[in-house]
Amino acid sequence: DDPQRPRALPRPRLGLWAPRGPELVEPPQVLVIGLGRQRREGGGAAARGPRQRMGAGALEALQRRYHVKTHFDADTHAYVGQCKASLDKSGRAGMQKIHLMQPMADGDADVGSAIWKYINKPGMNTATILFVLSDSQLPFGQIRIRTSYNGNDARIRSAYAALGRDRRASCLHIGVGSEQSDKLLPAEVDSLPRVLSNAATAIEVWLAEADVGLVMRFVNRPELYEMPTGWPHEQLLEAPAAAAAASSAQRQNQPPPPLEGASVVVVSGASVVVVV
Repeated sequence: DDPQRPRALPRPRLGLWAPRGPELVEPPQVLVIGLGRQRREGGGAAARGPRQRMGAGALEALQRRYHVKTHFDADTHAYVGQCKASLDKSGRAGMQKIHLMQPMADGDADVGSAIWKYINKPGMNTATILFVLSDSQLPFGQIRIRTSYNGNDARIRSAYAALGRDRRASCLHIGVGSEQSDKLLPAEVDSLPRVLSNAATAIEVWLAEADVGLVMRFVNRPELYEMPTGWPHEQLLEAPAAAAAASSAQRQNQPPPPLEGASVVVVSGASVVVVV
């Protein structure tokens, strides 16, 4: 007879050969930095006008749109606001934390110090970063999203130096024109709210779409896609000029104001001044 082998003792089977199941991964945090805000003027730092503060203005327009509260962070010397956004309409895919930052600096080269302190906070080492800044090489009101930057701008040079060589970021350029004066023209003042609103919408498009190339198609070529009315920069300065011309024509058609101590009598559509 063949000898029978005794049954082996039970042993734990961990199944190390089997692949791991899917694990939930937290989405990376997002950091949007609006450049242009200055802590104080003078003392070696050039005075900043509205043309250089367009990046911070666009970020404030986005904060007002969604009622995001900000506070001054004394450690990083910046105005900071935080909010959460759903990755889908139901919120089941997860929530993404968004940081809105406006660094305050004495000079252009000091911007990187505030950014470096903020990105060294816990959870910010893998954050996706967008810089919002004004660009004098673009016409007033034109908006462009690029993965490159203008090396002649000391602010963006300082910001990229704070990120390091291995860190990449996108840039939202807001055109301010090539005017020598930092003050805005009357037509530019009238169209400024529309420009900041368009820039805030461009930030929303960047936040909603992970593919930067697709964001560039929508933002950089608004005439081909369904962007808000009045987005093309050619229409920005034409609309206030047309409105001013219409208002001037309306004022010319109105009757002159009555003199003191006089009453106006309207006879068959014509106004007659009767002096009392």
